[in-house]
Amino acid sequence: MSLNSFNRNYGMSSVAREWWGGNNGFVTIVIDLPTDVELGTTKVTSDGSDVQAEAYQTALSNAQYNLFMVTQLLQQRAVLVTTSLLALDSEVVIPADFKNANPNVVAFGTSGADVAGGANSVALTFICERQDVFNKQEVRPGSACPAPVDPTVDLAKSIAQAKVFRTKTFVSQGTDGVGDAGASTAVAIKVRAALPVQL
Repeated sequence: MSLNSFNRNYGMSSVAREWWGGNNGFVTIVIDLPTDVELGTTKVTSDGSDVQAEAYQTALSNAQYNLFMVTQLLQQRAVLVTTSLLALDSEVVIPADFKNANPNVVAFGTSGADVAGGANSVALTFICERQDVFNKQEVRPGSACPAPVDPTVDLAKSIAQAKVFRTKTFVSQGTDGVGDAGASTAVAIKVRAALPVQL
């Protein structure tokens, strides 16, 4: 094989012929969170007093637990490589063409209303191996599953369920591993085949 016939982009380009990590995908998850739920970080602060320090640690622990739950649900289907920074509140701006079909979008699924972004919203992007694990699967003759399977919709519904997340003040009383928050207002998941230009 000559050197000029070998594409060394390793799948980071939509035209790559060799795939680094096994045909990577870029999975963006947007969540309009339930009341009093934070994800990854907290706005609660501490003034140094024992009471406020405890409130801060509780809120931070629950926010980190909530991020862990999203990651855990996603990694049940995909091998995760890395994640982006969190976009929070006003940083979550939903573009007008968010739901439009696009050659670079290989899967899209939602639960609840359309995601609104803005206050009490969060968004983040994961790089995962094998974007095809999010492809919709049609019913096949002889299949044990009687209905089509849409992984992005299933994942969005799982994230949106009540008690998936913990509120800022939640204190676990046992080992059941559930939260106390209500259902998320809206969840959207978009899977891109290639990384868009970052400017």
